Amino acid sequence: NYSIEIYAVNDLHGKFFDSLYVGNQANSSSLANVSQYLKVRRSEIGDAKIAMIDLGDALQGDNSVFYANYIDTATTQKHLFTRVMEYIGYDAMVVGNHDIEAGHRVYDKIMSETTIPYLAANTIDVKSGKSYFKPYTIFSKDGVDIAVIGMTNPNIKKWLGEELWSGMDFLPIEYVADSLVREVREKFSPDIVVLAIHAGLGDGSP
Repeated sequence: NYSIEIYAVNDLHGKFFDSLYVGNQANSSSLANVSQYLKVRRSEIGDAKIAMIDLGDALQGDNSVFYANYIDTATTQKHLFTRVMEYIGYDAMVVGNHDIEAGHRVYDKIMSETTIPYLAANTIDVKSGKSYFKPYTIFSKDGVDIAVIGMTNPNIKKWLGEELWSGMDFLPIEYVADSLVREVREKFSPDIVVLAIHAGLGDGSP
């Protein structure tokens, strides 16, 4: 028998730290709180039994990530988001529409500087016809092979100016999901396939 815990954080919006920057007020729903919880769980069951996925929209919202995106641009160190994800030990990150809002300079830097897979299978490089970001990743946890396929919101071109997503196109999720699940299963035979999607579910109507 195997017991694996998969955790996912969605719509973080830059809330990496537990401070609200005003007096001594604390943010009780920050990634710092998640990090502390994971430390406890890892001490209880072991790091090999825990998988972590970020589901997107981390690069917009909080003062700290605004500073990292647009003010602290001359530094040669890794982006704050990269450092936080690596410190906590994420296994995969999904691109959200607000992450594209940060612009090429920001998300291209993050993609190039970390070994954590940055996923968005339905984001297409118009020059190559391939995924601009990685489509999926495969990793093992305590002998269990897990495939994570990442998808972002296909409406980005309607919401954001072209300068933020130039060179990319965004396919409807249903156009690529089934074929990628089949591809991953045929090539890698994982024990678990996770569709990690940053998109609303609508009102549930068919």
